[in-house]
Amino acid sequence: MDAFRDTARGRDLPQDEVERWLGTVRRCPTPGVSGQVPPDGPVVGRIGGLPPMPEGEPVPELPFLAAIDLAALPADATDLPPPKDGTLLFFADTEDPWSGDGWARLVYVPVGTPVS
Repeated sequence: MDAFRDTARGRDLPQDEVERWLGTVRRCPTPGVSGQVPPDGPVVGRIGGLPPMPEGEPVPELPFLAAIDLAALPADATDLPPPKDGTLLFFADTEDPWSGDGWARLVYVPVGTPVS
């Protein structure tokens, strides 16, 4: 947070506005690089590749970004209340995210759901 504050100070942004923005910051797990052992903590997902979509559900016409195994996610990884298990699939147009309402999609795959 110090780097953000320093940059904001250097741009003469009002301190109360900087603190308001910092108040929106949320803890989140950070994905590692495929094939590398994480420095600490379990492997909870993967980046890229083919999405493990529920059988019969079409793949969104958006780039597949990542899959997160919610059961492997440490309980304190985020202060958001995700489901206890299953997989989250993240799709998004990272080239033009401001193109309209359909620029991102999150798919929840309950545990035990056949995927292909």
